[in-house]
Amino acid sequence: MKKFFFTACCLYSWLVMILPGQSAPDNSPALRINGPITIDGRLDEPVWAQAPEANIFLYPHTERDNPETVRTLVKILYDENSVYLGFTCFDSQPQLILMDTTERDADIRDDDSLYVLIAAEHDLNNYYYFGTNLLGTQFDGITSRDGLTVNRDWDSQWSSAAQKTDSGWSAEIVLDLSQLHYRPQENVALKLGLSRVVPRLDSVFRKGWLDPAFELDQLGSLNQLELIRSFKRMEFSSHFINTSESGQKSSPGGGLDFAYAFSPQSSGRIVVNPDFITAEPDFEQVNLTVYELYLPEKRDFFISSAQFFHQPLGLFYSKRIGDIYGGITVQGRSGVLEYSAVSVQSKEDEELDLDSANNSAVRLKSRWLNNSTLGITAANKNISGKNFGSAGFDTEIKFSDSFTLTGHFALSYGDYKKNNMAFSIGPRYDSQSFHAHLIYTRLDKHFGDNVNHIGFIPDDNRQELDARLSKTFFFEKGGMERIRYDSNYNIYWGTDGTLRSWQIDEGVFFGLKSKWYFVLQHSQEYKLNEDIRGPILVPGFLDEEDPFDYFPTVLKYFKHFRNQRTKVVSGFDKGEGSQFSLDFTIGKNFDLDFQLMRMKKSFRISQTTFVNFDFFALRYQGNVEPRFQSTEILIMDISHYLTKNLYLKGLVQTNTSIQKRNFQFYATYLFKPPYGSVQLGFQRGTAPFGLKGSQGNTFLLKLMYGF
Repeated sequence: MKKFFFTACCLYSWLVMILPGQSAPDNSPALRINGPITIDGRLDEPVWAQAPEANIFLYPHTERDNPETVRTLVKILYDENSVYLGFTCFDSQPQLILMDTTERDADIRDDDSLYVLIAAEHDLNNYYYFGTNLLGTQFDGITSRDGLTVNRDWDSQWSSAAQKTDSGWSAEIVLDLSQLHYRPQENVALKLGLSRVVPRLDSVFRKGWLDPAFELDQLGSLNQLELIRSFKRMEFSSHFINTSESGQKSSPGGGLDFAYAFSPQSSGRIVVNPDFITAEPDFEQVNLTVYELYLPEKRDFFISSAQFFHQPLGLFYSKRIGDIYGGITVQGRSGVLEYSAVSVQSKEDEELDLDSANNSAVRLKSRWLNNSTLGITAANKNISGKNFGSAGFDTEIKFSDSFTLTGHFALSYGDYKKNNMAFSIGPRYDSQSFHAHLIYTRLDKHFGDNVNHIGFIPDDNRQELDARLSKTFFFEKGGMERIRYDSNYNIYWGTDGTLRSWQIDEGVFFGLKSKWYFVLQHSQEYKLNEDIRGPILVPGFLDEEDPFDYFPTVLKYFKHFRNQRTKVVSGFDKGEGSQFSLDFTIGKNFDLDFQLMRMKKSFRISQTTFVNFDFFALRYQGNVEPRFQSTEILIMDISHYLTKNLYLKGLVQTNTSIQKRNFQFYATYLFKPPYGSVQLGFQRGTAPFGLKGSQGNTFLLKLMYGF
């Protein structure tokens, strides 16, 4: 423990000394480009990676509920004619993102949305405003600077696009400078304000046409486009938490969180005894395979690292790490180089009889010609003086905007010194309406045994060929919006050449302009054994002279399985806050007939109350293996906002196959200045994914203060 903190402090001090000098050579928050870019909401052009952060223009939402759950990254480009704004909107609960409004100039503040406010030099009396949501709905107009007069009929010529991502959403907005009466020139005196509205976290009380995106009477002077005035170098917060479980003594504790920005592009963070107990638990799922499921990271300290380390070969998987004494992260960009490093000291695990361990990972990624990338990743777990982990490199070579060659190679170490290598390689083609890839992967039979101490390899000992085709047809007339056909073909052999599996998936998606959709999918699958039946014992002779003296001999039991699944889905999707789907799946899974039904609904009861409901019902017929049991899973969470500073959250989660019953309830009050919170909570039955919780009635009190 002492060794960890000494090493962490030395590393952090070294980084503080060297990293400030690695900021972008140009102090301007905007990057000049030579021509227009494709506006699709993806921010995947090389120029976006080269542009510095421009978060200085973000309007501060000091009264936002639970601000640590969302983060926004802004970048700005410009050429002679236009200004390009790129937004990356992180969200720790992307399933709660709202997108409902589709009418031009309608009020989009009930949706997750982005806003641009401009004070032009030639107009001293008015602001120009622009807004968009995840559906690409545009909202613009002119408002007087006192907020008393609004011209909603002013429609400018501008473009926008947005995309949903695994970590939230992203958007691009392009403003034509001539629409603001500017002549093309190198130095535009443009004052700018940017904002992001998150309806479930922002105030529901609105004083003006742009509130809570902006409060016009508090804006004052907007920052000028060409200048970076300042950025927040240091953030510090501390928390105290006390838990009291029925039948046990109360358990007080606390922790610290310190973040430092070396430059607008680079930052570091040190935590001591962070709070993981109040993080949202992993949701139960139905698993029709024999493999471990990948679970998304929900703990704030690990979220950004988990996103950066996500690769085809999972060399680092933060869910392998339980509670920690403390940790350090460093991430950022210098020129074309992006980097991220994390090191934590995990606590002892008495149930698994594991000592405290150091878990560390480093990733470097460089962008080069045509937005191609080359990355290096290393991950290591040191426990009881022994090291486990891997190191490798990955690349994406872009031959054009559509055609890419991907590759990944890694070598593991630990208990196994041989058969410990893995690699994948293959081409990928992407366009607006078509996707195709063909990937070959080889994982030696002991690669996962080493890596899974800190990474995620659900199955090794395979030579795999994976191919996919997807084609979308769009319709301008009639009630049909699009039809998408998907097919996936996968086959793999053991490293000794034995055929272990093949799978064929076919599916058709029908999307209507009314936002209803229908899906039909069918899968055929072959599996060899897959450990469904264990080894069996048969008599074996011990002495040839005495045939009656024998001992049991272990023979491997081989069995061939033919699985099949047919799935029908009907749903309605106007965004994550207004969504319904009903799925029915029937088939045969490892010799067992089954039926699976899933119903999912997210809705808003009122302007201040939101509900998400997810229900699974799985039924098997015949003799059931222990790992394949009929089950019902219920997940329901409710959020209710009493005021802009006080909100309630509740969660119910049950799984009948493991008799899991998990209940959580939190009341949170936010205060300032600078910022802080008081949280009262109740938990019962909280446990890791797939396990029944033994936790009794537990009450929590958490105090957090930061500046």
